[in-house]
Amino acid sequence: MRSDVVWWTDEKIAFYERASRYSSFHRDLASLIEEHIGKDDTIMELGAGLGHVTSILYNDGYTISAYDSCKNAVDYANRREGRELIALSDAYSLKERADVVLMLFFGSIREKSDLDYFISLARKKIIYVISRHKGNPYSTRIDRREEISSLLSGCGMKFSIIDTMLHFDQMLKEEEVEEYFNISYGNNDIPKLEKTNDWQYPLVFKNRKEISIFIIEKEEKK
Repeated sequence: MRSDVVWWTDEKIAFYERASRYSSFHRDLASLIEEHIGKDDTIMELGAGLGHVTSILYNDGYTISAYDSCKNAVDYANRREGRELIALSDAYSLKERADVVLMLFFGSIREKSDLDYFISLARKKIIYVISRHKGNPYSTRIDRREEISSLLSGCGMKFSIIDTMLHFDQMLKEEEVEEYFNISYGNNDIPKLEKTNDWQYPLVFKNRKEISIFIIEKEEKK
């Protein structure tokens, strides 16, 4: 994605930030990732977006660099953190390498050439996280778990998969509901939302994100 393409609009950022505040999604995801990285590992995150996991790993004592190609997201994340958390760069133009490459809901490993490029950036492993789009019936995207597994197996890569579900619930005002589903899913078929005890955000969309975490080792199978 070019840096002049605003995928992270101000409206999308506002909804995403609120969901992050009201859920433990990023903390839970970071904890799962930390089980597969060492404190001495250098980490490079591609497509870091708003940088919530990046920030958690940094504050937990890891050495991490992060990149995203959307200037709006990079500027917002750096303002929020009060420092340069994320650098503006296209993931396909990097010369840097790290022990562990993180790709969290970013990037497309569909062909061997994709895999070869991302593997070339990692000294030890890639941690690649995808949404399976099963816990949310409003998404029109497909589950690519088997496709990715087949590619990795065909390339002789050593890998493991962790399948889990994490809540990324969206708190909403009544007047925001239609806008949220249009922005997030392009869908006017709005489900029945649960009520909360929060006077400011009286409705919640229970967004159950089923995810697969691929731990792809640098060494090939013998």
